[in-house]
Amino acid sequence: IYALGAEGELRALDAAKGTVVWRRNILTDNGAHNLSWGMSAAPLIVDDTVVVLPGGTRGSSIVAYNKATGAPVWKALNDEASYTSPMLVTLGGVRQILVVTATRVVGVTPEKGTLLWEYPWSTFNGINVAQPIVFTHNGRDRIFMSASYGHGAAVFELSKTGERFQAKT
Repeated sequence: IYALGAEGELRALDAAKGTVVWRRNILTDNGAHNLSWGMSAAPLIVDDTVVVLPGGTRGSSIVAYNKATGAPVWKALNDEASYTSPMLVTLGGVRQILVVTATRVVGVTPEKGTLLWEYPWSTFNGINVAQPIVFTHNGRDRIFMSASYGHGAAVFELSKTGERFQAKT
């Protein structure tokens, strides 16, 4: 079982015994500061990794830890965190991790965290809380985003040409 607490404490627990297998503090590990109301994004298990969102500007906005040992596997981007959870999705035929940061929506590769695409989504004080909704309409991949504080909502479509993605409202 993998659990992330509001103060950045990430723990791997033995499901049968309830004992701690390993633990890390994702904020301390990555030189990030906590969000105003505490961390709330759930950890995402992808293959042999646990993906979390400490945020920050030290190249560790998104971090993957080895799910068996807790050792860091890769780190990516320089965005402040939001309150949404990372999602494993397939868009444009490409398996990827969808992440909402404080200022944008991104897709990154699960293997190394390489940025595939981005869509600007800057809200009041970077408070992004709502999970995106991914759907396909007429064979096209789309993502619905919403936010409070008067920001509203948007749907953007991802299209892929060769290896490049384009996001269009």
